[in-house]
Amino acid sequence: MPVRLNMFIDCRMLVEAGACVEVVRDENGVYKGEEIAKAITKVVVESSGEGLRQRAQELSEKMKMEEGQELDEVAESLWELCLKNKD
Repeated sequence: MPVRLNMFIDCRMLVEAGACVEVVRDENGVYKGEEIAKAITKVVVESSGEGLRQRAQELSEKMKMEEGQELDEVAESLWELCLKNKD
């Protein structure tokens, strides 16, 4: 799935996981600068964003760990293929 199509799903999942906030759109679906500023302030400046920042950090670390494990599995599979084709 192209990244642009997947972004909506990813964003919704992150909001539900408590790792980001949704920026409110106007009645035409357009983002307004004031709403973007509110979201940034909530996440970066206000103490209410502390839990959100912590959750985002936890998810980031988990994704890095899982990515590393997947790469190890791919490397192992490639190694086995190389050994198999060597004979």
